[in-house]
Amino acid sequence: MNHAQDPTPSQGQAPTDDAAAFHGAPVPMLVAALDDGTILAANPVAQTSLEGCTRLPVGLLASLGSTTEGAWCPWPGTEPPWRVRAGKVLHRNGRPARVLVLDTETAHAETESERRLRVLTSSLEEVVWLRSADNRRLLYISPSYERIFGRPCARLMQNPDGFMEAVHPDDRAEVTAHLQREAETGGFDL
Repeated sequence: MNHAQDPTPSQGQAPTDDAAAFHGAPVPMLVAALDDGTILAANPVAQTSLEGCTRLPVGLLASLGSTTEGAWCPWPGTEPPWRVRAGKVLHRNGRPARVLVLDTETAHAETESERRLRVLTSSLEEVVWLRSADNRRLLYISPSYERIFGRPCARLMQNPDGFMEAVHPDDRAEVTAHLQREAETGGFDL
């Protein structure tokens, strides 16, 4: 992890270039303690965005603990969902801390894209789904899944392989083999 000078000066210290950039940034930035998530400093834009929040969620802090500088992590429970970019690790008042950048605009744009996808697919009779490029995560399932299979979308999102429950037991081996071939060739047609 990179260690840097504290971007916010302690009392009585002259501001550094990092401190001026931190406080003048047009995006929400904060410094959070790595041990408990306490927000130790926030620039004016972050103060407006955070609305009195004084501590990062435990799950977010845990995910940021192993995150490399520049990587993005979701901030659970924010609406629309925010992303947090991990910045430099530093020490503030003797505590290890990390500079973080909040991204509320991209999260809002992604939410708008998801809304458009739902509007587009909600009138289709077919099931439409979107999986991650590595095929390990289910990113989207259309509402028609519930109408056609009689199973809640939320359950499938929690267990993406759960769609096999809806396949007749006599057909599961064939469907599994077909999916394996498609995964190997990079194509998909079911």
